[in-house]
Formats: sequence, structure tokens, C-alpha cells
Amino acid sequence: MPIYEYRCKKCDTRFELMRRLAQRDKAATCSNCGSRATARVQVQRFAVASGAAPDIMGGDGDPEDFGMDDDFDMDDDFDF
Repeated sequence: MPIYEYRCKKCDTRFELMRRLAQRDKAATCSNCGSRATARVQVQRFAVASGAAPDIMGGDGDPEDFGMDDDFDMDDDFDF
């Protein structure tokens, strides 16, 4: 179940609730004052993954530029 963030209109407290998607816009009870006058906060959460490209480090994209052995094979079978 996703976690949604809510704001109480009475005491301005922000709190999170784990709710089903179908319940996300239903009134929630404030964890601070108990009021049901709450609204879901529209939050834009995202993650940015970044790293140095081989050409920035002076490499040409070979496996050793990434700390991999020469015998590393992307087609190896892995048991999970």
C-alpha cells in the first residue's frame, strides 16, 4: 500500500498514512488534534541517480573503467 501525506486544516500538522489507492482522497484523522478536516498533500517525490561517465574520468567505456575485471561477461548466468 502506498504512503500518502496529509495536512490538517485546523492545526496545520503534516502526517503520513498508509492507505489503499481508493482511500487516498477520503478524510483522514489528524494524528495531532484528531480533526477530520484534512487534505492530502500533493508531493512530488523522485530520485536522481547520477555518476561519472567514463569520458569524464578519462576512460573509454571499457569494463575496467568501471572497476570490472577483463573477464567479466554480461551474459554470465547468475543464480538468485
